[in-house]
Amino acid sequence: MKKRILFFFMLFFLCTVVSACSDENGKGVNTTTLEIAEQFVDFKENGESQTLAITTNQEEWSATVESNGKGWCSILPDINLGNHKLTISVTPNTGKEQRSTIITVKAAELSKKITVRQLGTDKGILISPMMKTFTAEGGKIEFTVTANVEFEIIPTVDWITLPVITRTAEYVTTDHTYFIQRNKGEKRTGTITVKDKASDLFSELIISQEALGGYESGESNIQGDLLVPVSTGSAVNSLGKVSQLGSSGFHRTYDGSKETGYHSNTSEDAFPNNWPLTLTFEFTEQPRIDYCVCHSASSNILKKAEIFVSTEAEPEYTKLMDVDLSGSTVALIKFPNPIINPKGIKFEVTESSGKYLVIKEMEFYRQNSDNYDPLNLFTDITCSELKPGITEKDIDACPDPLFRNVAFYLSINKYPREFRIQEYKAYPHPELFRKENKTSAEHDLLDNPTGIFVNKGKEVVVLVGDSHGYQLSARILNLNVPGGMDLVITILILCRKGLIVLWRIQTDWSTFIIILLNIEMHYR
Repeated sequence: MKKRILFFFMLFFLCTVVSACSDENGKGVNTTTLEIAEQFVDFKENGESQTLAITTNQEEWSATVESNGKGWCSILPDINLGNHKLTISVTPNTGKEQRSTIITVKAAELSKKITVRQLGTDKGILISPMMKTFTAEGGKIEFTVTANVEFEIIPTVDWITLPVITRTAEYVTTDHTYFIQRNKGEKRTGTITVKDKASDLFSELIISQEALGGYESGESNIQGDLLVPVSTGSAVNSLGKVSQLGSSGFHRTYDGSKETGYHSNTSEDAFPNNWPLTLTFEFTEQPRIDYCVCHSASSNILKKAEIFVSTEAEPEYTKLMDVDLSGSTVALIKFPNPIINPKGIKFEVTESSGKYLVIKEMEFYRQNSDNYDPLNLFTDITCSELKPGITEKDIDACPDPLFRNVAFYLSINKYPREFRIQEYKAYPHPELFRKENKTSAEHDLLDNPTGIFVNKGKEVVVLVGDSHGYQLSARILNLNVPGGMDLVITILILCRKGLIVLWRIQTDWSTFIIILLNIEMHYR
């Protein structure tokens, strides 16, 4: 059996040597970061204030106003780790001309400049930003117009599309969104002109767009599926008696923490005594459940169970499916059909990997309807082939930049298939070979792995085709620490006939991600 896995890299990857680099002492370097979204902050003639977000990893930072603005522009830094803010206030401008000043924000060795501009009593039009560069894929441009005249917005080239002609009253700051079409030729430049309807006064936003080159992924709009809360639950043995060890009650399987968990009774319910164990999860006023994820400990892992469901339409529990999780510590259970208006889901556990049953957390999800369905464009969830008859118009209509760009480059045969689309064989778990051959030495799952390097703070999307009921797992390795790893997968998104896995790498180190597919098979 083969699995096709498609890796989307939403970043520029460095080579293996660079990804694993550190300083001379072998320790990672904590580089100062400082980001401010706004380069220009524009104000009306009358006095007012605006608050900006300051993003930095430093506890302390400072801001100063240039001397030419100290008489009319004041600032108030709000230094709060994780939520830094800067409030800018201006006094009324009674002069005819516009005025401006510079605010400098410093964090350690880094500094950023913000230009503050304010209209005067004469006619004026301010645009922020004043310049923007796009890749060949295009995208949307958002900008703000501050004016005290009635104006019109005119794109000077046909590849800048104007959805709505905006007319504004005087002294109004308005936000506008326009679209830059894909560039199939050489580098080009155009402008968006904001013009006074009653005079020759105008301002321009200059748009530069790169020529079509190699594939670059766009930012993804993928959001995580929605966690369905469990209202109450219970665990009983075959005699109907509550089965739990001490204080490790069943509520710990749905308390939102994977640090605690449920443990079955060890004195009375050691397998096979009083098995199966029945785990019941109840829900209140939930529209739908599509799948669940079972998080187990390293031992006494849930292996086999029968699943029964109760709904508002059919309150009596009826059997839904059998599951064999093969002892996976993190197992995704996809229900054959969505469970509409669920009242309860019951697991009759017939086997674990030990004598008892330990579950850290059981999470139930419904698919996020806000996510774009890539099957509108592609033959399957791996997004490696376009559906027959897909046109450029269909591709341009895709709202998700990631899938739109993949589809476009596939359509012109410039998608880097050799690197990004791979088929991998599924191998039995090495423990099966050890038992079959009666050897004492254990084999490492990470011998000769296939994986990808990811720099810290980046995002990776992995699209996996139909697993045919087999469980997949992933390992995220810390390259800065021998044997270091982080096994947390932040987002799983279930799709028809496949799975989207989205990692947001928020660690302080670069990583190496390995996709594991081990299938229990028998060999002669």
